[in-house]
Amino acid sequence: MGEESKTIECEEAWVEIKGRTAILRTKKGALALIPEQEICELAKRFDLCVKNYKCP
Repeated sequence: MGEESKTIECEEAWVEIKGRTAILRTKKGALALIPEQEICELAKRFDLCVKNYKCP
């Protein structure tokens, strides 16, 4: 038996900034309103690839 590699791909997401609030939408249709400073933490926690926001 051979081992299968388990590759976890991130889900694509896009952010729209409105003041200090961010609207985050995923490719699967999820929607979240979060504080702008939480975008990168949320992306890491939920394995999101945010396409239009630069995380350090």
